[in-house]
Order: sequence, then structure tokens, then C-alpha cells
Amino acid sequence: LAQIENFQKKLWEKKKFVLKSEYCMTLDHVPEEFYPEIVANKAQIEEWKRLYSIGESTENTSLFRDAGNSIDIEFLKSQPYLMLDTKFFPQEFKDRLLAIFDDLDDTIGGLMIKSENWQALNLLQERYREQVKCIYIDPPYNTGGTNFNYKNGYQHSSWLCMISNSIMKGYNLLRNDGLNITSIDDFEVSELSLILQIIFNSDKNLGTLIVENKPSGRTNDEFLATCHEYYLFNKKNSDKAAINFFPLTEAEKSKYSDSDDKSNYKWRDFLRTGGYSTPEERPNSYYPIYLDEETGKLYLEKKTKNLVEILPVDSSGKKRVWRKTIPSFLEHYGKGEIRVRKTSLGYKIDIIDRIKMGTRPKSIWVGPKYDAASHGTKLLKEIIGDSRVFDFPKSVHAIRDVIYCATISDEKEIVMDYFAGSGTTAHAVLNLNREEIGNRKYILVEMADYFDTIMKPRIQKVVYSSEWKEGKPQNTDGISHIFKYMTLEQYEDTLNNIEFIEGGTAPKTLMDFEGYFLRYMLDFETRESPCRMNVTKLERPFDYTLRITRDSQLHNETVDLVETFNYLLGLKVKRIRTFNENGTPYRVVHGETLAGESTTIIWRTTTGLDLKKDKQFIEETILKDPKLKAEKVYINGDFHVEGALPIEPEFQRLMGA
Repeated sequence: LAQIENFQKKLWEKKKFVLKSEYCMTLDHVPEEFYPEIVANKAQIEEWKRLYSIGESTENTSLFRDAGNSIDIEFLKSQPYLMLDTKFFPQEFKDRLLAIFDDLDDTIGGLMIKSENWQALNLLQERYREQVKCIYIDPPYNTGGTNFNYKNGYQHSSWLCMISNSIMKGYNLLRNDGLNITSIDDFEVSELSLILQIIFNSDKNLGTLIVENKPSGRTNDEFLATCHEYYLFNKKNSDKAAINFFPLTEAEKSKYSDSDDKSNYKWRDFLRTGGYSTPEERPNSYYPIYLDEETGKLYLEKKTKNLVEILPVDSSGKKRVWRKTIPSFLEHYGKGEIRVRKTSLGYKIDIIDRIKMGTRPKSIWVGPKYDAASHGTKLLKEIIGDSRVFDFPKSVHAIRDVIYCATISDEKEIVMDYFAGSGTTAHAVLNLNREEIGNRKYILVEMADYFDTIMKPRIQKVVYSSEWKEGKPQNTDGISHIFKYMTLEQYEDTLNNIEFIEGGTAPKTLMDFEGYFLRYMLDFETRESPCRMNVTKLERPFDYTLRITRDSQLHNETVDLVETFNYLLGLKVKRIRTFNENGTPYRVVHGETLAGESTTIIWRTTTGLDLKKDKQFIEETILKDPKLKAEKVYINGDFHVEGALPIEPEFQRLMGA
């Protein structure tokens, strides 16, 4: 049993292959030289019609025009925020398109990964270690409800195990000043709080936010009608993390009606009331102030008998304290920021309260914009055009405000959600960027089929337009954007690709094996299995395949070894270039590791390759290009290039295969 469990653990923890990777980008990123190929691509045009209702009657028909059944080049020029999807185009088109970017990863604003979340987080460890500013997750609440792709009726311990494994993987990706935010309801909030205290330590708890997400209350509750949920805030480092303030509303700004050469301001009572406002609690802030009624000047000493003593006493006669200590009082008085005025109750002292940059977020959020039915379910219906698309999406405004508290708009900070659902987190990031002309990025992980049917189309739509009705755009106020989306091999796929070789017999898979000695599986018989990185097949790296189950059918699918190795190395990709030398394609990736080491990776088919000519081409053409020159060079298969490193052993080591 131990051997079987260790074998399963090995297969589970093995970093998984990227099966495919594609890009969606707005047309403002695509040079016009590509436009003739785009307008000739029927599949792309059909998707645009399906996503953006091009050619259909809308409330604003002037937004759309087409030429018969095809869209012309002039139309593309007029629509910079249509999103092109590289999946509709051949590899050669994709190679030419990606070659225009000199800092590809920096230009990409979003990453979507179709995968079980632990596997995705496992693959991202090197690339995004300590790079993520904010992790927001909305895990299944374990309430026993149906219609979830995740099991939603665990025992507490099983649910906590599932959640904690993912949170611990995500912890490694958080920046030192990063925040982890988890939404939950009453059923698991106590247990989740304990787990977060263990992972982040109890002193890293920033607080609990309560959001009224269902103003009408849940009708199936037996006692109190639940109308709220919790957002638990944790920071990675107690000294570094901070929270952003909400900007002042127009009503709040109007209160600061006075102004000087410094700022707008209002006058505020210098008397402190409320908590910590007694002499026993703040002895240094209790002192008399003396007024010369003739001159209006204030003193801290009674220099003459005619001075009037003013003490910090409230209207009920209770001793209070001033808002400032004596040194601070003298500083503000010297700047002309303290005044005295006579009232029916005596003299009052005021201090200038200058307009603030914002207000600290409160621990309870109430308001119609947080209603999940209106700004989650109904909003998604208007975007996608189908009311049955997804159960219980969050209000996009709630997530928008949570992300606003945790990130800065102009810093290209990364927001991650590895229970991405319908894509509300990315939608909120895009809304913030649209409002502030910001640069936040997002990473989404989702394993369910609505990755393709809801999440990805939702983002393609909201990039193009901020307003939707019955699945049709109501304006074209799009934003420039690129996102990459990938599908990963899963644990079940790994099982499909285990091959056992028994002296002189044909390979067998785990599924058709009977009565075999399992103790030999890991050390010998599976050594040449595709799931364990069969080295000989890297002679043709663009043809490497795995058996993958899709739609309940098993078929061979080409693996993206290039993209997989980039993530294994933790490479921040700057540029991808493709060459063709005597009929042999060379795919070259250049970038930097998180340690700052410039790296170039060269892939090509080595079957029948003249290695002397190969060496000459790599050294005199590829590596002579200053944009591809690097401290470290990796090459697949056999090669004669001096100083280069073989890809295969590093690939195997990093993958854990």
C-alpha cells in the first residue's frame, strides 16, 4: 500500500505539461499587415459575430458595419478593441505575430489557466514566486449545495485540507507586501480563520470584512435570514503590507469648502470626544489654554489676570482632552491652523482639518452595488445573454473594491484568483484599469468547462465594451489588452500515459494491466513513459503527444514543450522568434529568470539535422542577435554549440519526472 501511495503521490506532485497556449489580443496590438489574413479567416469572423453581435441590429447600429458576409480591412481599422484569438490561425501566423513584441510577458495583462488549481499553482511556483500582490479566492463554501463543479459537502477536516493545500501553494507566490483575501460564509468561517492563522501566523490577520451580498436574505434559512458573507484579510509580512483608502465622494469633498495655498479644509472641534478622550487615558493632552479677549491670542500660560482659561470640558461638564499635545498645539497655532470662537456655551477652539486623499475602508460594506443578484447573476446574464450560465457569481463591485484596497493602479501589480469561476476577478481588474487608466494584471485558474463557455468569453466581451444588454454591447469604450490562456495536463491525464514495459512485450497502460507487481512501477517499468518525459522524443519537440481524455474520449494531443519549459525555469519571456533554416524550424525564446539571469532557449527538430551547419546557424545568426544573446543558452537534442546546456536533463529535474 505504501508503494502504491508513494507512486500516486509522485504522479500527483509531478509538474504538469502545458498542453496548449494561445493569446487573445485587441487589434490595436496587431500590425495592419496582418489584416488581410484576419478578414479572410472565417472562424475568427464568426466568433466576432457571436461575441460582439457584429452586423446585428442593436440600439446603436452605428457601432457596427460589415460588407456582406465578410468584414473588410477598413472595419478592422475602426475597431481597435476587437479581440483576435490566435487559436483560429496557423502556427506560422502566431509565430510572426508574437515576433513583434520585445517584452512579451510585460505586455500581457492577464493569464488564464484551465486546470485543477493545485496543479496550476505548482507549475507557477518558479515563474511567479513572490510576484503576486493580491490573492483573492472565493472557494466552495462547503454548504452541501448542488450544481458545483467542486465537491461541496465535505466534512470540515477534508474541506480544510483541500483549501489549505492550495493556500499554502499560493502563499509562496505572494510578494512580501502581499495580501491574501478569502471570501466565505458562516458554515466554515471559524475553521478557515484557524487555518489562515496557522499559515500566515495570527499577527498577520488584517481583519474581517462583512459584505451585505443578499439584502433580501436567504429564504431557506430556518432562523435568521442570512444576508452577508465574510472576506478574511491576511498579510504575508506584518511590516510591509498596507491597505489603500477609498477616494472621497463628491459629498465628502464638499465639506471641505475653505481653502488656502496648501489645500481645501474644514474647521474641526479641537476637543476630543469618544474613546480614549479622558485625562486618565491621555494625560499629555489635558492642559488649559488661555485667551486674551482683546487681541484674540492664545497662550499656554496665564501671563496676566485678564486671560480667560479654556479647559477641555464637554457640554455635560465631563473632563476631556484636546486633540493635540502641547508641542503639536504650538506647531499648528504657529501655522495659523487653530482658532477660537465664542458660542452661547462659552469659547470653542477649532483646528483646521485638511482634505484627505481618501477614507479608510470600514469593516462592514452595505449598499445596492454589493448585491450579488443584481451585479453578479443579472450582470453576467446581460454579458453572456443566458440566465442559466453560472450559479452565484459575486458582485463585480464587491471584488472591484476589495482589489482596490489591496493594489496600486500604476504598478502592474498582479491579482490572482485560483477559484476563478465566471471570471469576476478579471472583470473587476479590467474595470479598475478602465477607470484609472491602470496597469493591474490578473491570473485566473479554473478547471470547469465554463472556462471556455463563460469565463473566457466574458473577458473578451468586457475588454470590448463596458456595457452589455442581452449579450450585445451597448458601446465600444474598449481598452487595450492582451491575455494568454493555457490548458494543463491533469493527474488523470498522467494516469492515461503510464506505460509498463515487461521484457520483450508491448507496452501496457495502467488501465489495462492485471496482476502486475506494482513495486517495479516507478523505478523501472515506467521509466520510458511519456508522463515521465521520454527523452528520445525530444528529437521532434513540436510533435510530442500525450493521451488526453476530452469529452469522455481518449485521443492524442500535442504538448507545448516550449511553454512548459518556460514555466519550469521560471522564465519571464521577453521575446519569441522563429527561424527557418534549410527547412528546419527553430523556435527561440529569450528572457530572464527571477534571479535576473538572461536565458535563451533554442528548440528545433534534430532528426536528420547536420549538426555542423546547425552550430554555425545558431552561433552566427541566432546568438549574434543582441536581442537573443544571453548568459545561459539551452538547446534540445544533440548539438555542437560551445557553452550551451542540454534541455532534457534540466526539464526532467524541474518537472520531477
